[in-house]
Amino acid sequence: MTSASTVEPGSGRAPRIAFLGLGQMGRAMAQNLAAAKFAVTVWNRTARRAEELTDVMVATTPVEAVAGADIVVSMLADDAAVRAALFDGDALDAMPPDALHISMSTISLELCDELASRHEKGGHAFLAAPVFGRVPAAAAGNLWIIAGGARAHVARAAEVFDVLGRGTFALDTPQQAALAKIAGNFLIAATIEALGETVTLGEKGGIAPERLFAILQGTLFGSVVVDGYGEAIAARRYQPPLFAMPLGLKDVKLAQSAAMANDVQLPLADLTASRLETALARGRGDFDWVALVSVIREDAGLPA
Repeated sequence: MTSASTVEPGSGRAPRIAFLGLGQMGRAMAQNLAAAKFAVTVWNRTARRAEELTDVMVATTPVEAVAGADIVVSMLADDAAVRAALFDGDALDAMPPDALHISMSTISLELCDELASRHEKGGHAFLAAPVFGRVPAAAAGNLWIIAGGARAHVARAAEVFDVLGRGTFALDTPQQAALAKIAGNFLIAATIEALGETVTLGEKGGIAPERLFAILQGTLFGSVVVDGYGEAIAARRYQPPLFAMPLGLKDVKLAQSAAMANDVQLPLADLTASRLETALARGRGDFDWVALVSVIREDAGLPA
C-alpha cells in the first residue's frame, strides 16, 4: 500500500473507509470523504487514478483496501466490475465481520440479491445506496442517495451520506433501492428520447432548437433533468461525456431485465436501447448518452 499523502488509516478519523472504484463519480466522492477528514483507503483497477487523489492511502488490491475497514464503499461501473472487485479477489470475504458495505453502483437486481445474501452469511452489514446526480453534483457533494436496507445500517452510514449528498431517501431493502435507481435512470433515458423527438420535430418545422427549448423550459416542463439534458440537446453538445453512452445502455438494459422479472412491458426502454445501440454502432461510444438524440436527428435527415 502506498500513501498519496501523510494521512494514515486508523489515525483516529473514524470510521475507516475503503473506497473501491475511481471513475469520474467515484474519484469526486472519495476526494470529498478525504477532505472531510475520514481515513480513506482507495483502490482502482487503473492505479493512476488513485494516485491523483490527495489525503488518501492507495491500496494495490481490493483485498488490501478493505482490510480493517469499518465501511466499504463501492462505486463501480457495472455488474462485471463489482464481481471482479468483490468476488474474484475474495475482497468480500476479507472484510471485517462487522464491516458495512455501501454499494453505490447501479447494478442488477440479481447481483443486489447475491450481495445481500453473501454479506448476511459473512456477518457484514449491507446497504444498496445508488445515487442520482452526475459528476458536477458528486464533486459538490450534492448527490441524492437512495439507501435500501436496515434502518440501523442507514443510520450508521449517515455521516458518509452527509458528505456525499444533499439528501437521502430510505427504502426497506437493498433490492428496492437498486430498483428505484434502475427505474429513475430509465425515466431519464425516456426523457432524453422525448426531448430529442420534440426538438427534432420543431427544427424540421423551422423552430431553432434553442428557441423551442426556451419555450418548453419557461412554461410547463422545467426540471433538473429537462433543463440539463434539454440544453445539451439544443446545443448538440455530446462531449465530454458526463455519463458515457455504454453505461447508459447498460442501465436501460437493467430496466428491461427488471421489467421482465416483474412481468411489466417497457416499450420505451426497448426504443431507447435501440437508439443507444445504433449510436454505438455509428462510432459514438465516447459520447454522453444524450447523443442517442443524434440518431433521431439523422433519421429525420438532420445533421447529428
